[in-house]
Amino acid sequence: IRVTSSDLDIGENANATYSFTENPGKKFAIDSSTGNVTVVGPLDRETQDEYLLKVAAVDGSWRAETPLTITIQDQNDNAPEFEQSYYSFNFPELQRNVMFVGQVIAADRDKQG
Repeated sequence: IRVTSSDLDIGENANATYSFTENPGKKFAIDSSTGNVTVVGPLDRETQDEYLLKVAAVDGSWRAETPLTITIQDQNDNAPEFEQSYYSFNFPELQRNVMFVGQVIAADRDKQG
């Protein structure tokens, strides 16, 4: 991600520097001269899927701020897990009719789709 700004000034006042004014969790850094945003902490969509940041651009005299929302896309990084570590079911040996024997349940923390 690269943050940019435009300024009608000329000379020294035309150059902006960038910083975060809000950066909850400090998972991101911004290069003050280029506006390049980099990841500096671990990201896990299952823990937090969106980061709401605020970026400031400052020239020699003026300051502007804008919100920056970063949405984390899911990766298939979690294995399915069974609700129980052991399942056991009993049913009659000569059962001829369809009958419910039991249910095994597993869940995956990764996002569906």
